[in-house]
Amino acid sequence: MIAKSTLRAFWEKHPTARDGLEAWYKIAKNAEWTCYADVAASIGDVESRGDRLIFNINRNRYRLIVRPVYQMHLLYIRFVGTHDEYDRIDIREI
Repeated sequence: MIAKSTLRAFWEKHPTARDGLEAWYKIAKNAEWTCYADVAASIGDVESRGDRLIFNINRNRYRLIVRPVYQMHLLYIRFVGTHDEYDRIDIREI
């Protein structure tokens, strides 16, 4: 389960993010990931930091950070923003 409304709210402010976020959502909502390796196999542009996954959207123009709960097939969106906004956050605090 993923809150698409969070993604929608972001792409309404940043229309160029829509295609990338919708493509990510389409893959993620149907995925049955059980670990980081599963995520990386289906979406190559991802990295893991602690209990967070960081996805590059639209060739790294945007960043999406989620906290997965693999056992329950949940992805909690913790951050979606431009790369510049991402550079100003502390990932441990979101």
